[in-house]
Amino acid sequence: MTIKGIDISSWNGKPFNAKTETAFKKSDFVIAKATQGTNYVDPACDYAVQRAIKAKKLFGVYHYASGTNAKAEAAYFAQNVKGYLKKGIMCLDWESGSNPAFGNGSWVTTFVKEFYRRTKVYPVIYVQASAVNQIPAYVVKRCALWLAGYPENKDSWTVPKFNYSTGRWSACSIWQFSSGGGIDRNIAYMTANGWNKIAGKNSYKDSTGNTVYVSPRKMVNKLPISVYRMKDGKKVLIKTKKANTTWNVVKIGAKKAWVKTKSGCYLHYKELTDK
Repeated sequence: MTIKGIDISSWNGKPFNAKTETAFKKSDFVIAKATQGTNYVDPACDYAVQRAIKAKKLFGVYHYASGTNAKAEAAYFAQNVKGYLKKGIMCLDWESGSNPAFGNGSWVTTFVKEFYRRTKVYPVIYVQASAVNQIPAYVVKRCALWLAGYPENKDSWTVPKFNYSTGRWSACSIWQFSSGGGIDRNIAYMTANGWNKIAGKNSYKDSTGNTVYVSPRKMVNKLPISVYRMKDGKKVLIKTKKANTTWNVVKIGAKKAWVKTKSGCYLHYKELTDK
């Protein structure tokens, strides 16, 4: 499955300019510039993030590397995005403009280590296709790849054929395939669940308001419990479980008294407790 989205900065306006607004409405996710170096916070970042949250879209934020002290830049990014941590994905924008450290992969490693030390989240690495081999194996092993490459660079959401090397990565997680018309368009090779895993998020609300756990959550039933499976849109009783049975819960209904387990069963969550 794939999802599509845009990445933006204050250049796109606050509020968004007309072209960005149109692209935003067609997007599943938005990634906003948050910081650069150690002395710049993008003034449109929170506006973009809050727009995404209100519209129930996925979001991310990125730091543009200025090539100064890598630890200091990681600390600056972590401090300014702490309100977004484990809600959206964190990204490092590694490119040549205004970055004298470009070409020095060890700078990226130092940034990643420091950012993880402070947040327990690994950032996604944005890099142009021609520079993907700059990124060291340490980073590749821990961080997802956001690759920039424009085979056609059209002002369109039509995704062209991917024809780039991903270096040490086996594949890219996000591809920025066009900046045509002044809009950076991206395709992400993942589901909302995958996005939230990268963000370090434990759970999220689906479109019906139910809580979905990114990783199964262990819960135990306190009382004998009825177990169901869905058949033709209806719950069908399959068995009764005794008390103190452990369940790997993946989804809890917000308005209905049931949970969905990893094995696809349904049971009453009012009789469950965290383990």
